[in-house]
Amino acid sequence: MLLGRRETWIYLTGLLAAAQMGKMPLLMPLISPELGLSLLAGAIVISLIELGGALFGAPAAGIAARCGEWRTLSLGLALLAAGSLGEALAPTGPWLTAARVAESAGYLAVIVSAPVLMAREAQRLSPGTALVVWSTFFPAGLGLGTVLSGALAAPLGWRGVLLFWALAGAALWLCAPRLRSDAKPTAPITAFRPSGASLVLAAGFGGFTCFHVGILALMPEFLISQKGATPGLAGLVTGLGGFLTIAGIALPLWLSRRYPLRFSLPLLTLGLLLPAVLLFGIFHPATSPGTSAALFLALNLLAGLFPPLAFGSIPRFAGPGGLGPANGALAQAGAAGSLLGPPAYAAVVSHAGWLSAAGFGLALSLIPLLLLSALESRSLPR
Repeated sequence: MLLGRRETWIYLTGLLAAAQMGKMPLLMPLISPELGLSLLAGAIVISLIELGGALFGAPAAGIAARCGEWRTLSLGLALLAAGSLGEALAPTGPWLTAARVAESAGYLAVIVSAPVLMAREAQRLSPGTALVVWSTFFPAGLGLGTVLSGALAAPLGWRGVLLFWALAGAALWLCAPRLRSDAKPTAPITAFRPSGASLVLAAGFGGFTCFHVGILALMPEFLISQKGATPGLAGLVTGLGGFLTIAGIALPLWLSRRYPLRFSLPLLTLGLLLPAVLLFGIFHPATSPGTSAALFLALNLLAGLFPPLAFGSIPRFAGPGGLGPANGALAQAGAAGSLLGPPAYAAVVSHAGWLSAAGFGLALSLIPLLLLSALESRSLPR
């Protein structure tokens, strides 16, 4: 077994946090009519959970380092549970928005503290390999939140689903492992600002999330409007693509347990360049619906290689005592990319068409490829 009990609990907090992102897009069509929310207001409520990370990821990591990551993680989990409970009880739109803001704060607290603890607490894995495992929390949790919320919406209603997530958060909070007197001491904190190398790593990761999250958000619209798919089929293909990114951990995990992870050109080509090239086949008007769907699944499988590479490289570029700030920078850049990707792709499609969106995606992928190739070449011993 790769993870011990403590690391497993830390990983589960990440799954729960990401699930809160996946639940709301499915529930909003049920919530909006009852609370009188417009389409724009509903979209704002959905996106609020990423807004905190996009604005405050790096400062939040510094606060977590000062207050202690265990305390920050426990507070974040409590806020996730409280936010879901507040949403379940919401009588009005402003109430729902306030609860979502609390949930956003909890999400931010988890993503800036849990990876640091994963790296420090790992008993069977190196810090880099532990972070490779952690990198799957987002697609796995997002898929879990989407699937469970969709399955429970009919029997429980939207309030019942939100109450379910509140109870799940409370149960996980109650199962928190106790700190042992013989627990491994945490690394000394010698840096509160991310190193220059970790900022370059974060910028590359932000470019990737802008590329990948934008594609995931746009794919249902493309399949329905351009390929004649039903909403159910488009959702199934998109969801399956998201889950397939988890399979991308296999190669980086195998490599990290045998060799130091590096941003080699073959790996960057597989994880960044080839998925972008596949977009031209996906969005080409002559491509059949089945082929577009198959290429989309292949894109996600290959794109899943990159997040483990990025997270597994944090310890190399963080500098002494800088793991927390480096992770905070990565979290902030990733959240910013996730926020910007969908509207950026949509604007390109609206003005220039789908093939132009493929060109835009290729340009986005070249940013992390060039940045991380240069970063790796500078880090190699001379």
